[in-house]
Amino acid sequence: MTHQMTRRAALVLLFGIFFAACATQLYTIEDAGDAYQDGNYHQALEITNHLLAENPQNIDLLLIKASSIDELAVTVRDPFARNDYYREFAHVADQIRDVGDSDDLNRIRQLIHRAWSREVEAAERFLESLEEDESVQNYEPVIAHFDNAIIIRPNHADAYREKAAVHIRQGNHGASVSTLHRAEENLRPFPQDLKEKLAYLFLEEGKMDDAVELYRQLYHSDPDNTEFKHALVNVYILSEQHMESVGLLRDLVEMAPENLDYHQSLATELYYHIGQSLDSIRDSTLDEGEIDHALEELLEDLEEAESHFRYVLDNHPNPEEVTFIAAAFYKNTAGRLASFARDVGGELAETLNRTAIDLLEQSVPIWEKVFERNPENPEVRNSLYQIYSALGMEEEAEEIQLDIQEFES
Repeated sequence: MTHQMTRRAALVLLFGIFFAACATQLYTIEDAGDAYQDGNYHQALEITNHLLAENPQNIDLLLIKASSIDELAVTVRDPFARNDYYREFAHVADQIRDVGDSDDLNRIRQLIHRAWSREVEAAERFLESLEEDESVQNYEPVIAHFDNAIIIRPNHADAYREKAAVHIRQGNHGASVSTLHRAEENLRPFPQDLKEKLAYLFLEEGKMDDAVELYRQLYHSDPDNTEFKHALVNVYILSEQHMESVGLLRDLVEMAPENLDYHQSLATELYYHIGQSLDSIRDSTLDEGEIDHALEELLEDLEEAESHFRYVLDNHPNPEEVTFIAAAFYKNTAGRLASFARDVGGELAETLNRTAIDLLEQSVPIWEKVFERNPENPEVRNSLYQIYSALGMEEEAEEIQLDIQEFES
């Protein structure tokens, strides 16, 4: 009896397996299409997945699957929860690109555009609502919608551009940099405006080497672009690459010889370049002849810097704005040369000391103008006193000294 029951159970089990196998064969592409048309997107997806297991390259099934996933994503209100749908959607779209003909590719492009536009528009609507009510500053749903758009269409720049801008509004520069790095990986070519934004963010974050590299790329892509040249000059200055900035500023002065800002910037950068070079020579193992040659070149740079400062002083509509800068240039450069002269000695030291004295003499009328405008400034009085003393102008030094003592008392 037990044996007979066991045999019957086995027959029932086998019949059940047979019936299930037959049932699966009853699914057709038409069933999937009908389920989709009826709005039964879960069922359509279930059927297409089942049929694709046997026929993974069937283009009609792939198109129904992509359409079903897209419709299901819309039913999910939380934009964060749509990520998995869109990742699968993007995967199916890739499969369609691999096996579809031109009509199929056009259909999937339309689907992609529709889904992408929906997410971008939702993000933009949310942004508008934030602008209308400044008390609410929850940007996370906006970012989620843009993330969805990027998953759907990773080779389109707009979502990256807007998402990076939202992160900047949040003050989250690191997230903006990450977004633009992701764009750089997916976009060929990398759009120029996004490269500019990334370079700017590197600059803001203090990542000077990265900023310099990107601004160099931008400049070399369009050497006649003045904005790129300005940006590269600025990043060279901020990263203390003064010799590099000097080269570009010389080009700018040649391009616009009446631009006073160019002249002043070039003179200032030449000053810093001279200082860097003197420090480099002091720490080097150059022989005497090599040091002589290097200093000759620096003295030529010094003459160039002087000429630009003189041009600015002679032509600036408000010379008091630049007089102190020029005065400081002469005094500080003289101090650097005198200090270096003490280290090298010999005939070279004599040349450097003479140059230092000449600079101080040229600075006297400039410092006197500064003093006339700022008689109570202790820094100005002390500087003028030091210059008078260094030049042996004893009466003038004593007079300034009395002013200093009177002020301090």
